Amino acid sequence: MVMGVTTASCNLLEPEISDFGTVEFLEIEGGCWIIQTELEQFNPINMPAEFRVDGLEIQFEASGRIGGASFCPGERIELSWIDYSDAG
Repeated sequence: MVMGVTTASCNLLEPEISDFGTVEFLEIEGGCWIIQTELEQFNPINMPAEFRVDGLEIQFEASGRIGGASFCPGERIELSWIDYSDAG
């Protein structure tokens, strides 16, 4: 199932980030969801509930450099598109 995610950043023509990754749940301050790629960790501010499954392989597009503080590790991103991975 392909899920488009509404983004407040309407001025972006193309995503800054396009990658495959694994959804992970971290037991930090009550828990948080991250996307772990081969090289980086991302902290999505708008992870759809359907994709909040520890160990789920996904592909995604996002914009980065989202302001604000977070206890969750990784670059804060806003997802513009997410789907189940077809890489495996």
